[in-house]
Amino acid sequence: MSLPTRTPPQTPSYMRSTASSSSRKTPNPTTPPTTPTKKPKRPSSLTGHDRQIALLLGLQTSMSIKPAKPNLPHGFSTLPAEIRLQIYEQVIHTSTTLPISIDGDPKTRHPWLWPALLRVSRLIRHEFAYIFYTQGHFTFTMRSHLCFAGLQGWVNRLPPNHRLFLTRNPNLHIDLKVPAMRHFWWDTPAEIIDQDAWKECRPYGNMYAVAGCQHQEHFLSFCRLANWWLWCAKPIHNGIRWNYRFSKKVHYRPVEGMVGLLKEGIGSFALPCVRKEEKTSGKQKALMKKEALNILGDVDRAFGSYVPPRHHDAYAIITGDRRKEWEDKFAELVGVLEKW
Repeated sequence: MSLPTRTPPQTPSYMRSTASSSSRKTPNPTTPPTTPTKKPKRPSSLTGHDRQIALLLGLQTSMSIKPAKPNLPHGFSTLPAEIRLQIYEQVIHTSTTLPISIDGDPKTRHPWLWPALLRVSRLIRHEFAYIFYTQGHFTFTMRSHLCFAGLQGWVNRLPPNHRLFLTRNPNLHIDLKVPAMRHFWWDTPAEIIDQDAWKECRPYGNMYAVAGCQHQEHFLSFCRLANWWLWCAKPIHNGIRWNYRFSKKVHYRPVEGMVGLLKEGIGSFALPCVRKEEKTSGKQKALMKKEALNILGDVDRAFGSYVPPRHHDAYAIITGDRRKEWEDKFAELVGVLEKW
């Protein structure tokens, strides 16, 4: 007796492909397709200034200078980009120094902050901005007591790519006013501590918890410096090198003024009244350290221009023991910063 043959189970209808899907189905290839390997791009041999110039010259393919009145002669737009860049350099080098007065108001304007050439056309703005912000000699004069708000406001309003150009400029100078006397910055404390000073100090502590008007001045100095140092530590500003200079005008006792600047101004972060009330974290101090050492180094070099060397005949007459006092205080401040 033969056993009945078993028929294989049929695929349910809901699992079967329709005629439409079967017609669109591609047959399985016998060999997997091979994707052609792309040849790696050759890295550019241009770096730094040469690479940026090459990029600017490459903008000619996507941008052009369209004169407002084509029927008039417009020889500048027909010049090669290399010639235009040389003209921009002559404009910058003719204006050797661009003195800019910056006070506490971030809305301070100056014609050289935004030159007219930056507003002519898109291509000229790209070309001139690189030359202007990398080769221009800027001198920012601080009129207010260690207040960098105006300078910060100017840099913050620059386009991001123009701010990056500043990282290649070694000619950025900040001119700070040296006090005429050792223990007084200005004639009256009210010129330093205004009604909005507590807002500047709020991120770093309570200024009114500090006893004494003079100690409040010290705390305000620290808060303004801390805000500036943290701003310089931001990634977009971290590569900018600021050179600090110190005004010597109308100072009848310059050495006394420099000692006061070091102890009660730039070195305010080491004063007991400030260290007791300031609330900065260890992470913030680590970020502030770089720019703090930078300004300390510049003020030390400036003091060397005030004081003659030890072997000079006028050393004892002019300075007395001020040199030793300066060296001890400078070493103390550097030691405090190294622990941050």
